[in-house]
Amino acid sequence: MKYVMILLLALAVPCAAKAFPSADQWSMNVNPELQARLKTARDLMEAEQFAEAIPVLTDLAKETPEEADVFNWLGFAYRNTGDLERSAAAYDKALTLEPNHLQALEYQGKLFLALDDLERAEANLRRIETLCSWPCEEGKNLSEAIAAARSD
Repeated sequence: MKYVMILLLALAVPCAAKAFPSADQWSMNVNPELQARLKTARDLMEAEQFAEAIPVLTDLAKETPEEADVFNWLGFAYRNTGDLERSAAAYDKALTLEPNHLQALEYQGKLFLALDDLERAEANLRRIETLCSWPCEEGKNLSEAIAAARSD
């Protein structure tokens, strides 16, 4: 059984590591010009050009300062460039705007793992579990990341 779990984690972790906000999560009700810029940011992140997506997302954050999704995506881009301090600030802002933002909780949990803070990552997982029907995608992804961190 232990080897089956290790194999499942080995297969799941690469997929989770490359996860980015999916098309259905880019659902801000904004004007067409902003939608086009959101698509540009998404395309850059799909191509793993996270540093190039940051200025686009930073401008969007200035123009839509109450939009939690933009700050979540900005945190995601910063985390994937290794700028964990700015990533943390962006996730904090997203969760201040929308405390039950499942994807921000997942991604912040992964940030905590990058900072070797397993306790806080597990707290985010518990929070996700209380907010969504289990297993939800965000909870599953964070749970797999936590399991992989424990096995390291």
